Amino acid sequence: MQIPPDIPAAFTVLCLAGCVNRRANIQPKARDTSWIVVPNLWGAAIAPPGYLKSPAMQVCIRPLETIEADWRAKFEDELEAWEFEREKAELKLAAWRESFKRAEKRHAPGPERPDGPPEEPTMRRLIVCDPTFEKLH
Repeated sequence: MQIPPDIPAAFTVLCLAGCVNRRANIQPKARDTSWIVVPNLWGAAIAPPGYLKSPAMQVCIRPLETIEADWRAKFEDELEAWEFEREKAELKLAAWRESFKRAEKRHAPGPERPDGPPEEPTMRRLIVCDPTFEKLH
């Protein structure tokens, strides 16, 4: 592409900053661990139309899309396993309720309540468009 090198360089730095995300912290005072700052990098590409901003951005984002595709496949497997475990937990809970009702009628101690369903998996993301803070965290 015949574009100034600063445009893809800026996109690359922004993509890397997005990958680091909230894992990098700055502690301004050496001995004060209560003050921690999470750096945030914002950027914008401002150039005339036809300056090939979008193709340059797409090239820089492509590795992140590959990583996200792997994460998405893993998430789908985890979600399928979670749905199976959730259904199993619901069946155990229904059986426990019946056993508990029978025990109550006989004035006997009821069986121990089974564990609830496992926590639903969350999908990891590198690329987001117009998110809210609540949705991201």
